[in-house]
Amino acid sequence: MLVNLKSLLILAKRKKVIVPAFKVSNLDILESILKCGVSHEAPVVLSVDQKFVSKTKLGAIAVLVSHLTQNNTVPVVLHLENCSDLESGVLAVKAGFTSISFRGEELNFTDHIKAVRQIVKIAGICGVSVEAVLDYRGETCNYILGDNGSYFSQLEEAKLFVEQTGVDILGLLISSNINENDKTIHWLEDCTNKLPVPVALAEPVNLVQQEINQLINIGITKVPVDLEGELLKGLKRNISTIQQVKQIEKLTAKMIQDYLLAFGTVGKFSIAVND
Repeated sequence: MLVNLKSLLILAKRKKVIVPAFKVSNLDILESILKCGVSHEAPVVLSVDQKFVSKTKLGAIAVLVSHLTQNNTVPVVLHLENCSDLESGVLAVKAGFTSISFRGEELNFTDHIKAVRQIVKIAGICGVSVEAVLDYRGETCNYILGDNGSYFSQLEEAKLFVEQTGVDILGLLISSNINENDKTIHWLEDCTNKLPVPVALAEPVNLVQQEINQLINIGITKVPVDLEGELLKGLKRNISTIQQVKQIEKLTAKMIQDYLLAFGTVGKFSIAVND
Protein backbone atom coordinates (compact mmCIF):
# COMPACT_ATOMS: atom_id res chain seq x y z
CA MET A 1 0.00 0.00 0.00
CA LEU A 2 1.18 3.50 -0.80
CA VAL A 3 1.55 5.85 2.18
CA ASN A 4 3.02 9.27 2.76
CA LEU A 5 6.49 9.58 4.19
CA LYS A 6 5.76 11.60 7.32
CA SER A 7 3.33 9.07 8.81
CA LEU A 8 5.79 6.24 8.11
CA LEU A 9 8.76 8.04 9.68
CA ILE A 10 6.79 8.98 12.80
CA LEU A 11 6.02 5.29 13.24
CA ALA A 12 9.62 4.33 12.46
CA LYS A 13 10.89 6.56 15.26
CA ARG A 14 8.39 5.01 17.66
CA LYS A 15 9.48 1.51 16.66
CA LYS A 16 13.17 2.53 16.78
CA VAL A 17 14.06 1.61 13.20
CA ILE A 18 15.39 3.33 10.08
CA VAL A 19 13.48 3.12 6.81
CA PRO A 20 15.80 2.70 3.80
CA ALA A 21 15.15 4.96 0.83
CA PHE A 22 16.31 2.84 -2.10
CA LYS A 23 17.28 4.75 -5.23
CA VAL A 24 15.31 3.28 -8.13
CA SER A 25 17.22 3.28 -11.40
CA ASN A 26 15.32 0.63 -13.38
CA LEU A 27 12.31 -1.68 -13.28
CA ASP A 28 14.27 -4.72 -12.14
CA ILE A 29 15.55 -2.94 -9.05
CA LEU A 30 12.09 -1.54 -8.33
CA GLU A 31 10.51 -4.99 -8.44
CA SER A 32 13.28 -6.48 -6.29
CA ILE A 33 12.78 -3.80 -3.64
CA LEU A 34 9.03 -4.40 -3.50
CA LYS A 35 9.42 -8.17 -3.43
CA CYS A 36 11.92 -8.04 -0.56
CA GLY A 37 9.82 -5.54 1.36
CA VAL A 38 6.76 -7.79 1.21
CA SER A 39 8.60 -11.03 1.97
CA HIS A 40 10.30 -9.45 5.01
CA GLU A 41 7.26 -7.42 6.13
CA ALA A 42 9.37 -4.29 5.97
CA PRO A 43 8.47 -0.81 4.63
CA VAL A 44 10.47 0.69 1.78
CA VAL A 45 10.87 4.07 0.16
CA LEU A 46 11.15 4.01 -3.63
CA SER A 47 13.32 7.02 -4.37
CA VAL A 48 13.08 8.36 -7.92
CA ASP A 49 15.74 10.97 -8.69
CA GLN A 50 14.45 13.92 -10.69
CA LYS A 51 17.95 14.48 -12.04
CA PHE A 52 17.68 11.29 -14.10
CA VAL A 53 13.98 11.08 -14.91
CA SER A 54 12.06 13.17 -17.42
CA LYS A 55 9.11 15.10 -15.99
CA THR A 56 6.91 13.46 -18.61
CA LYS A 57 7.64 10.00 -17.14
CA LEU A 58 6.52 10.77 -13.59
CA GLY A 59 2.92 9.80 -14.34
CA ALA A 60 3.91 6.45 -15.86
CA ILE A 61 6.14 5.64 -12.90
CA ALA A 62 3.36 6.45 -10.43
CA VAL A 63 0.83 4.31 -12.28
CA LEU A 64 3.24 1.37 -12.39
CA VAL A 65 4.09 1.59 -8.68
CA SER A 66 0.44 1.98 -7.74
CA HIS A 67 -0.37 -1.18 -9.69
CA LEU A 68 2.52 -3.16 -8.17
CA THR A 69 1.65 -2.14 -4.60
CA GLN A 70 -2.14 -2.32 -4.64
CA ASN A 71 -2.20 -5.69 -2.85
CA ASN A 72 0.83 -5.07 -0.62
CA THR A 73 0.41 -5.49 3.12
CA VAL A 74 3.43 -3.33 3.98
CA PRO A 75 3.86 0.45 3.60
CA VAL A 76 5.55 1.77 0.46
CA VAL A 77 6.44 5.41 -0.22
CA LEU A 78 6.87 6.71 -3.77
CA HIS A 79 9.36 9.52 -3.28
CA LEU A 80 10.60 12.15 -5.75
CA GLU A 81 14.20 12.92 -4.85
CA ASN A 82 16.08 16.12 -5.74
CA CYS A 83 13.01 18.11 -6.75
CA SER A 84 14.35 21.58 -7.50
CA ASP A 85 11.37 23.53 -8.84
CA LEU A 86 7.69 24.05 -8.12
CA GLU A 87 6.55 22.70 -11.50
CA SER A 88 8.16 19.30 -10.91
CA GLY A 89 6.72 19.13 -7.41
CA VAL A 90 3.21 19.83 -8.67
CA LEU A 91 3.57 17.26 -11.46
CA ALA A 92 4.70 14.65 -8.93
CA VAL A 93 1.74 15.37 -6.67
CA LYS A 94 -0.70 15.13 -9.58
CA ALA A 95 0.96 11.94 -10.82
CA GLY A 96 0.49 10.11 -7.53
CA PHE A 97 3.81 10.39 -5.73
CA THR A 98 3.32 10.29 -1.96
CA SER A 99 6.44 12.22 -1.00
CA ILE A 100 8.69 14.93 -2.42
CA SER A 101 12.20 15.95 -1.37
CA PHE A 102 12.98 19.54 -2.32
CA ARG A 103 16.54 20.83 -2.67
CA GLY A 104 17.07 24.52 -3.25
CA GLU A 105 20.80 24.44 -3.80
CA GLU A 106 20.71 27.50 -6.03
CA LEU A 107 18.59 29.52 -3.58
CA ASN A 108 19.58 31.64 -0.62
CA PHE A 109 18.02 30.82 2.74
CA THR A 110 15.09 33.23 2.42
CA ASP A 111 14.16 32.17 -1.11
CA HIS A 112 14.54 28.52 -0.12
CA ILE A 113 11.93 29.02 2.61
CA LYS A 114 9.53 30.66 0.15
CA ALA A 115 9.92 27.87 -2.41
CA VAL A 116 9.41 25.08 0.13
CA ARG A 117 6.39 26.85 1.63
CA GLN A 118 4.73 26.91 -1.80
CA ILE A 119 5.27 23.18 -2.36
CA VAL A 120 4.13 22.32 1.17
CA LYS A 121 0.89 24.23 0.63
CA ILE A 122 0.07 22.39 -2.61
CA ALA A 123 1.25 18.96 -1.52
CA GLY A 124 -0.52 19.17 1.83
CA ILE A 125 -3.91 19.50 0.14
CA CYS A 126 -3.31 16.09 -1.45
CA GLY A 127 -1.83 14.42 1.62
CA VAL A 128 1.67 14.31 0.11
CA SER A 129 4.65 14.70 2.43
CA VAL A 130 7.40 17.22 1.72
CA GLU A 131 10.98 16.76 2.83
CA ALA A 132 13.31 19.73 2.48
CA VAL A 133 17.09 19.51 2.54
CA LEU A 134 19.46 21.84 4.30
CA ASP A 135 22.66 21.66 2.33
CA TYR A 136 26.01 22.92 3.63
CA ARG A 137 27.40 22.98 0.07
CA GLY A 138 25.12 25.72 -1.20
CA GLU A 139 23.69 28.91 0.27
CA THR A 140 20.49 27.37 1.62
CA CYS A 141 21.69 27.80 5.21
CA ASN A 142 24.52 29.17 7.26
CA TYR A 143 26.94 26.61 8.60
CA ILE A 144 29.44 26.00 11.35
CA LEU A 145 32.70 24.11 11.15
CA GLY A 146 33.19 21.10 13.41
CA ASP A 147 36.52 20.09 14.93
CA ASN A 148 37.08 17.42 12.29
CA GLY A 149 36.45 19.76 9.35
CA SER A 150 32.80 18.79 8.82
CA TYR A 151 30.19 21.43 8.12
CA PHE A 152 26.87 21.45 9.94
CA SER A 153 23.78 23.57 9.32
CA GLN A 154 22.98 25.57 12.46
CA LEU A 155 20.31 24.12 14.72
CA GLU A 156 18.60 27.45 15.35
CA GLU A 157 18.39 28.10 11.65
CA ALA A 158 17.01 24.61 11.09
CA LYS A 159 14.30 25.36 13.65
CA LEU A 160 13.45 28.60 11.88
CA PHE A 161 13.37 26.82 8.53
CA VAL A 162 10.96 24.15 9.79
CA GLU A 163 8.69 26.71 11.47
CA GLN A 164 8.46 29.04 8.49
CA THR A 165 8.04 26.38 5.79
CA GLY A 166 5.75 23.91 7.56
CA VAL A 167 7.85 21.14 6.02
CA ASP A 168 7.00 17.55 7.06
CA ILE A 169 10.53 16.09 7.19
CA LEU A 170 13.94 17.72 7.38
CA GLY A 171 16.73 16.11 5.37
CA LEU A 172 20.26 16.85 6.55
CA LEU A 173 23.48 16.59 4.60
CA ILE A 174 26.55 15.60 6.56
CA SER A 175 30.09 15.60 5.24
CA SER A 176 31.64 12.92 7.43
CA ASN A 177 30.98 9.35 8.50
CA ILE A 178 29.24 8.78 11.82
CA ASN A 179 31.42 8.32 14.89
CA GLU A 180 30.36 8.49 18.53
CA ASN A 181 33.41 10.63 19.32
CA ASP A 182 32.62 13.03 16.50
CA LYS A 183 30.41 16.12 16.77
CA THR A 184 28.29 14.79 13.91
CA ILE A 185 26.37 12.33 16.04
CA HIS A 186 25.76 14.88 18.80
CA TRP A 187 24.55 17.48 16.34
CA LEU A 188 22.17 14.99 14.69
CA GLU A 189 20.84 14.02 18.12
CA ASP A 190 20.15 17.68 18.91
CA CYS A 191 18.20 17.95 15.67
CA THR A 192 16.06 14.87 16.34
CA ASN A 193 15.34 15.99 19.90
CA LYS A 194 14.67 19.67 19.28
CA LEU A 195 13.00 19.77 15.88
CA PRO A 196 9.24 19.06 15.70
CA VAL A 197 9.47 16.93 12.53
CA PRO A 198 11.14 13.62 11.58
CA VAL A 199 14.82 14.01 10.66
CA ALA A 200 16.47 12.05 7.85
CA LEU A 201 19.84 11.86 6.15
CA ALA A 202 19.66 13.37 2.69
CA GLU A 203 22.34 11.35 0.90
CA PRO A 204 23.87 7.88 1.19
CA VAL A 205 26.76 7.56 3.65
CA ASN A 206 29.03 4.62 4.40
CA LEU A 207 27.78 3.02 7.62
CA VAL A 208 28.76 0.01 9.68
CA GLN A 209 26.24 -1.65 12.01
CA GLN A 210 27.48 0.22 15.07
CA GLU A 211 26.90 3.55 13.32
CA ILE A 212 23.45 2.45 12.12
CA ASN A 213 22.56 1.57 15.71
CA GLN A 214 23.73 5.00 16.83
CA LEU A 215 21.50 6.68 14.25
CA ILE A 216 18.53 4.57 15.34
CA ASN A 217 19.17 5.40 19.00
CA ILE A 218 19.20 9.15 18.37
CA GLY A 219 16.07 9.06 16.23
CA ILE A 220 17.19 9.32 12.59
CA THR A 221 14.37 7.66 10.63
CA LYS A 222 15.41 7.52 6.95
CA VAL A 223 18.71 6.89 5.15
CA PRO A 224 19.13 6.84 1.34
CA VAL A 225 20.66 3.73 -0.24
CA ASP A 226 22.33 3.62 -3.66
CA LEU A 227 21.94 0.00 -4.77
CA GLU A 228 23.26 0.52 -8.29
CA GLY A 229 26.51 2.03 -7.06
CA GLU A 230 27.07 -0.93 -4.75
CA LEU A 231 26.12 -3.40 -7.47
CA LEU A 232 28.82 -2.07 -9.78
CA LYS A 233 31.40 -2.66 -7.06
CA GLY A 234 30.24 -6.22 -6.41
CA LEU A 235 29.89 -7.54 -9.94
CA LYS A 236 32.32 -10.12 -11.24
CA ARG A 237 33.98 -9.29 -14.55
CA ASN A 238 34.62 -11.46 -17.59
CA ILE A 239 31.44 -13.53 -17.35
CA SER A 240 28.64 -14.00 -19.88
CA THR A 241 25.69 -11.61 -20.15
CA ILE A 242 23.27 -14.28 -18.88
CA GLN A 243 25.53 -14.96 -15.90
CA GLN A 244 25.74 -11.22 -15.19
CA VAL A 245 21.94 -10.92 -15.19
CA LYS A 246 21.62 -13.79 -12.70
CA GLN A 247 24.40 -12.35 -10.60
CA ILE A 248 22.75 -8.92 -10.54
CA GLU A 249 19.41 -10.39 -9.45
CA LYS A 250 21.04 -12.36 -6.66
CA LEU A 251 23.22 -9.48 -5.47
CA THR A 252 20.34 -7.01 -5.53
CA ALA A 253 18.08 -9.22 -3.43
CA LYS A 254 20.90 -9.90 -0.96
CA MET A 255 21.79 -6.22 -0.57
CA ILE A 256 18.16 -5.18 -0.03
CA GLN A 257 17.70 -7.91 2.56
CA ASP A 258 20.90 -6.88 4.35
CA TYR A 259 19.76 -3.27 4.58
CA LEU A 260 16.31 -4.21 5.88
CA LEU A 261 17.91 -6.38 8.55
CA ALA A 262 20.55 -3.80 9.47
CA PHE A 263 17.99 -1.00 9.76
CA GLY A 264 15.75 -3.14 11.97
CA THR A 265 12.54 -2.98 9.94
CA VAL A 266 12.04 -6.70 9.22
CA GLY A 267 8.77 -8.06 10.57
CA LYS A 268 7.61 -4.82 12.15
CA PHE A 269 5.32 -3.35 9.52
CA SER A 270 2.89 -6.01 8.37
CA ILE A 271 -0.03 -3.81 9.45
CA ALA A 272 -1.08 -0.35 8.30
CA VAL A 273 1.01 2.69 9.16
CA ASN A 274 -1.53 3.93 11.68
CA ASP A 275 -1.24 0.79 13.82
